[in-house]
Amino acid sequence: MIERSDLEHFTTILEFAAGIADRGIPLSLVLVEPEGAADPDVLERFATHVSTRIRRSDRFAKLTQVRFAALLVDCNRQGAMIFADRLQSIRKVDDIDLTLACGIAWWSEPMKEYGDLVSAAEAALQRARTAGGGAIELHRP
Repeated sequence: MIERSDLEHFTTILEFAAGIADRGIPLSLVLVEPEGAADPDVLERFATHVSTRIRRSDRFAKLTQVRFAALLVDCNRQGAMIFADRLQSIRKVDDIDLTLACGIAWWSEPMKEYGDLVSAAEAALQRARTAGGGAIELHRP
């Protein structure tokens, strides 16, 4: 069960980070969803695995039962692509195959608020889900 306070906390951090990005610090958002049915326990272990292996300045959160988000502070498009590739390399969790679709967005013109970054990442994730096969898609500024 996703706690509302977790989502509010992530949104607060995202809003704060958008203010920093508006001042020129790189900011990327990677949305991640497993392809096909995935056991909730496996997804919890996946989230724990990832959250213990990211930089302290970043935030990895479970947004819904099957959607995760990584907020990468001081990380440009190339860094976000490397991060998504590393996520894709997690092929198994407890001997269960896991294929992930990833949508990447980075703070760019004409973004003005955090919702613009989220919308761009959601559009990229939708294209990744449509492509299938563990695709990684970038937003198109």
